[in-house]
Amino acid sequence: MAAFVVLLSFSAWGCGGSGDGEGSKVAAQPATAPPATSTDIPTTATPTTTPATTPAATTPAATTPTATTGVPAPGTATTTTGEDQPGGAGDEEAIRTPAAFTVGGQGFTPARITVAAFLPVDVALTARAGGYRVTVDAPGGGTVDVAPGATTHVRLGGLKAGDYAITTTSGRATLHVVAGGDPGP
Repeated sequence: MAAFVVLLSFSAWGCGGSGDGEGSKVAAQPATAPPATSTDIPTTATPTTTPATTPAATTPAATTPTATTGVPAPGTATTTTGEDQPGGAGDEEAIRTPAAFTVGGQGFTPARITVAAFLPVDVALTARAGGYRVTVDAPGGGTVDVAPGATTHVRLGGLKAGDYAITTTSGRATLHVVAGGDPGP
């Protein structure tokens, strides 16, 4: 008879019960929502032993905005960036495409430079020897004097596709503006 009681105890134990006939019942526990700051969303509810009420310490406190002067409080660590340095914000130069021509007794080198349409162009004119009066025939261009051995820059706004002449008494060059394509000499 003792063997029968031991066998009965093991069979009740193997079914997950406690021997009191309630082995198949599982206590339901409330599921909790993930914290408001969590980016992980669980796919199954995880049982927890915490109370169902949320402690007051976990609710965000209301903050009052404070006015600042832009000057850090004494003893506050600060970080310096390029924007805070001399010249600071707004001193950046806009993108522009360089087009460098050299002018001499035989004309211009190179004779043609291709640039992209609608981007500003920085036309650099360098005189080899002797001074030259150069005309840039493009919107925003004009006539400039280039001193011997010096470089003069003519900055043009974005140009429409087409060919624009750069001339002097000794020759002619072309600023070839294309919509798309590869810029270069």
